[in-house]
Amino acid sequence: MLSRLAAALVLVTVFVLSCPEARAAAGGKDDACVVFLGPHAMRLAGYQASAAKAEYCGEIPKAGTAVLALEALEVEEDNRELRSMKAEIRVIPDVGAEAEAKAKLEDITEAYMPPASLSGGIVNFQHDFSKPGNYIALITVRGEKNTWVARYPLAVGVKSTKIPTAYLVIGGGILSVLLVGGLVQYVIVRENKKKKQAA
Repeated sequence: MLSRLAAALVLVTVFVLSCPEARAAAGGKDDACVVFLGPHAMRLAGYQASAAKAEYCGEIPKAGTAVLALEALEVEEDNRELRSMKAEIRVIPDVGAEAEAKAKLEDITEAYMPPASLSGGIVNFQHDFSKPGNYIALITVRGEKNTWVARYPLAVGVKSTKIPTAYLVIGGGILSVLLVGGLVQYVIVRENKKKKQAA
């Protein structure tokens, strides 16, 4: 029993550390700008000339012209595959999953960046947000063999509620480790009591 619980504890730990999100955090890449497309980590940051901060993650301070920069992160060795792929970005208002599913994507598109090469590791996209609100940046990366799509919430002129994915993964992993560790401790204490009673 103890060996099985110990093995479970090891497996949970290995799983958490092997996640790309966790590795990104360990490498200092964890912030609200990080987005994952398949096995690849990328970073989508927003910039405004009149803003106080150098860059923004998941939010733009006010309506107006902003530049979105999509950058490939070399978190994993095979992330170099991204440099042979093309990326496109489509900005749509966050109308909710149900309304979005019923609408034609082209009809609700606020802005669109056609496929651009990631050979340089980064692409820039400028858009004039006419009014504040919640938006979704649909990021599509295409190559000869694979296509990956990610949804990235953008809060323009409103407070962002986006939680970095890595925080959720690492938090869930830590909770799992604690639960398994507590179970192991419980079993050890119970077996020790049985041994004392038998003696």
